[in-house]
Amino acid sequence: MLQVERKVHPPSTYAETHAVSIRDDPPADMTTPSNWDLTSMKERLARIKVHMSTVSLLKRAEEHGKKISKVENKVQHLQHSTATANLLSLTKQIERLKLAAQAHTVTVNVLIAALAINMAILLALVMRAP
Repeated sequence: MLQVERKVHPPSTYAETHAVSIRDDPPADMTTPSNWDLTSMKERLARIKVHMSTVSLLKRAEEHGKKISKVENKVQHLQHSTATANLLSLTKQIERLKLAAQAHTVTVNVLIAALAINMAILLALVMRAP
């Protein structure tokens, strides 16, 4: 059996190591930011900022999604144990947990709206690119 050995070369240019690949990566011979157009750099920076903001929003939405499921599990557990405990205190706990779950749901909806705004900004930047 013949084995082909592949050599992996580390990135050698600024473009290869720092480029955000959204339609306007610089040509391979342009290795330093000083060779790039200032407007292009500003647009790339704006795209990077939107991307970082989107990643942050996704992480926050995921965290709140986990919190929602934890609260819902607690509500179910409390509803199952109502037969053996003080009904009034359990009812209050259930109501508090439901309110907490609603608050997390609202937060997730706000994060989704923020993601939609980020995507609209990113789309506008991509459409404006030469």
